[in-house]
Amino acid sequence: MLARTTTVTPVVAPLTEVMGYQNAEVVARFANKLGLDEAGAAQLFEDTKRYLYLSGINVQGNPRLAPPAKVDKGWHEFILYTEDYAAFCKKYLGRFIHHHPRRTTDASDGGSTLRFTIGLATATFGELSANWEVPSKDRSDCTTNCCSEGDPCHGDDPVA
Repeated sequence: MLARTTTVTPVVAPLTEVMGYQNAEVVARFANKLGLDEAGAAQLFEDTKRYLYLSGINVQGNPRLAPPAKVDKGWHEFILYTEDYAAFCKKYLGRFIHHHPRRTTDASDGGSTLRFTIGLATATFGELSANWEVPSKDRSDCTTNCCSEGDPCHGDDPVA
């Protein structure tokens, strides 16, 4: 008898539930570590949850996603609260969303992954905050040479 294997697609909570998640400690860390005022820190946390929601509904990293630089910084800070982050991922996204930074051996995609992510975010959420903005050179006319280690189009890819 052959065993049948099935792929289980994680169940992602509705967007309203994901956005309803609050964590005052993470927001305070954003303010402290990233030099944001209270409103800016709260907005960055909202945008970080939005990006993680997109990652959650993006099964097995296909297509690839990459956060803009400000959202990526928020993600980095949230991950440091490992228990809170893991519980958030499990409860709201159905699985742990790993942070997969670009490696030096990864070929540049010219910023296309970042542009795709921002387009998906706009289609999903509507108007986006300034946390999603990148310099115009990274949105269009970006060649393999314009995306360097410090540029926003050198994004990170979530891996489930």
